[in-house]
Amino acid sequence: MVWLISWWPLLAEQGLGTSSLFTVDTRWGFSDGASVSGLFRIDTRLSGSASAGASGLFTVDTLGAGVGSATFAGYVTDGAGPNLVSATVSALQNSVVRRQASTDASGYYELNSLPAGTYQLRAEKPGHLTGLRHGVSLVSNQTRIEHFALVGRPAAPTVTTVSRIAEQLNLVPVSSPQLQVFTDGNFVTGGAIDPAKMTVVMTHGWLSQPDIWAKSMASNMVAGGVENANLVAWDWRTAAGHSDLGLSFSATRRQGERLGQALEETLGPGYGLPLHFIGHSLGTLVNAEAANYLHEETGGAFPPSRTHVTLLDDAVAANVAGPLITMSYTVPGLGHPWSFGPSAAILAQVTSVGFVFPVPRERAWLDNYVSLVGFPHDEAVNVLLVNGAEHISPWIDVIELHGYAPRWYGKTALSPTASLLGHRYSNERMNSGLFPQTVPYSAGAVFSQVDGGAELDLTRLYSEDDVDAALTDVRTAFVQLGLQKTVDAAIGVVQRIGDVIVDVAEAFVPHTPTGTPFFSGSAGSASIYHTESALLQTPAWSLRVNLRTVPPPSLTPSNLHPIGNRPQPQGDEGAELPCVWIPVAVPANAAVFCFDFSFAGEPGEDLLSASIGGINVFASEARFMPTNTTLNSGPIDVSRWASQTVEFFFGVLGATSTNANMTLSGMRFYQVEAPTLNAELLGNGLSVSWPATFADYVLESKPGFAGSNQWLTVTNVPALRGLRNVVTNSVSDWERFYRLKRE
Repeated sequence: MVWLISWWPLLAEQGLGTSSLFTVDTRWGFSDGASVSGLFRIDTRLSGSASAGASGLFTVDTLGAGVGSATFAGYVTDGAGPNLVSATVSALQNSVVRRQASTDASGYYELNSLPAGTYQLRAEKPGHLTGLRHGVSLVSNQTRIEHFALVGRPAAPTVTTVSRIAEQLNLVPVSSPQLQVFTDGNFVTGGAIDPAKMTVVMTHGWLSQPDIWAKSMASNMVAGGVENANLVAWDWRTAAGHSDLGLSFSATRRQGERLGQALEETLGPGYGLPLHFIGHSLGTLVNAEAANYLHEETGGAFPPSRTHVTLLDDAVAANVAGPLITMSYTVPGLGHPWSFGPSAAILAQVTSVGFVFPVPRERAWLDNYVSLVGFPHDEAVNVLLVNGAEHISPWIDVIELHGYAPRWYGKTALSPTASLLGHRYSNERMNSGLFPQTVPYSAGAVFSQVDGGAELDLTRLYSEDDVDAALTDVRTAFVQLGLQKTVDAAIGVVQRIGDVIVDVAEAFVPHTPTGTPFFSGSAGSASIYHTESALLQTPAWSLRVNLRTVPPPSLTPSNLHPIGNRPQPQGDEGAELPCVWIPVAVPANAAVFCFDFSFAGEPGEDLLSASIGGINVFASEARFMPTNTTLNSGPIDVSRWASQTVEFFFGVLGATSTNANMTLSGMRFYQVEAPTLNAELLGNGLSVSWPATFADYVLESKPGFAGSNQWLTVTNVPALRGLRNVVTNSVSDWERFYRLKRE
């Protein structure tokens, strides 16, 4: 064995990297949590490292040294029969290629001398869709046959240049009156701020306003004895009031920046007191961006060490692509985050996820309360309000359940010592310079409501099994999404203005395989985290659009002008904005549409705008987009256009970017599977249940198969248990059949 040692540059690398075979430890030795492999250990602590974190300098990989006796073999065809020559087939483990081969003249390949194990197989050839097989197992001395049929690249649509006018979007203006102060029982504009008190900021979510929950919560805080804090609310109801979730979601970055600016202007650079951000739904995204602004753009005037963040059923789900998760009350029946769970680390690393996250990059302490669409965060102390529906009217709908988290937290503001968490451990309650050290719970801890106990009773969950059991009702209450449907081709002719290219490209859509566990970790550990291994990819063809802004004119002698007589830059009215109109046949069962996008260049003040049938559904300013990074639009409800051919518009509006490219790809629809009925015998009764998210279905029954027997509506009022509608009938027939029917 030859050891290559490089003494330049001498870096204080930080990190601990582990595999099943070894541990790479580059820490100085201050940590006491090292896990050591039984085979060997590479220790570089002499480099002077002083902290823990993943190593970014090198990777030691010993799997490639293993020579086994197993083989993958098979043929690769083009999907229509003929075999493909010179297609590349690879066997990968943990995204590392272990063996690779090209097909011969007959389309045959072999991958020999592979160790036993589980692999991903990949078959590729230019002009064809990549073939992927996940979780393919090999045992020693086995020859496993895996054939691939690769789909050929579809033809790009016909594109013609037209002189249409770009579909402009009227952005909602942001003004300081949006920052309202709680005064005499109401949030008012122009209220007074006491610079000697800390500040609590409450931000509402989608289709909401401060009076929905913030007013009640502020009243409870006052009644519960809070006197040391300014209680303010950010009123962004106009921007949040769009019926399209995608348009409201895309406004959160801008609203968060303006909230941060309003707080900076109001409180002043010498404020120095703690801030407590309380957000619900999309308001958690606004608060996170405001906190990031205050921490990073104010010269240290608002340090993260004085920032407490409370999440109330956060809307990180609005960011996630793949098996698309949306606010379940928007499109009934969409999958719940418990069936698809990328963690904060995955969301930060994997492409095609959203670009707004509810957890600020820095903060002192984070508590998180989940009642419907949120999910636990490793950085937070988490409370699962899985029994919340039992404490609300039996006529509850999903919107009310989404609002249960702020109602529950508001009750703890009125009775702070009645629960293990909630407002009890807020900055305004503790009033301590030691915050958050005096909070007895560490990040990653998970709590749940006590089954059958009082509403505010909580119990701590330590293992993944406990958490999984607590979420059983929630997980099973929401159906999985059906297979995504890509935008295969445009109908008719695509129209464009400006510099636009429309073609077809391969896109990789992240998804989670059926049955993959959501949580991982050691039993008995309070740290519950998620695994990236649950995230897979499916290749698909989709339309790709490249919108390129016109570069500024070059300074040649023919276009130079004297000082004071220079040509003015053209704005929205005069510039040739890059825009495209694409006629698309929306599938009959389509519920959601989304697309990926990336930006390169100097953003200026331009924004990416999307419309469907002349209705704006998405708008995001380019200056908020990290360059050369794939982002996702989030879910866009297209159910109103199902079975119709409608124009999809995409454009870069503003004409202020310099040599900028906006690339849109991964355009796809998602459908929702029909609800299923569950039946269970309970004594002399039959309990029939279905997910409560399907609000537009009624239960019907009939006594037998005979055609003369008509289906009759079951008149029993369903009871809500967990997140399921439950009807219990006495068993009086020899046989009886039940079904759900859409009203």
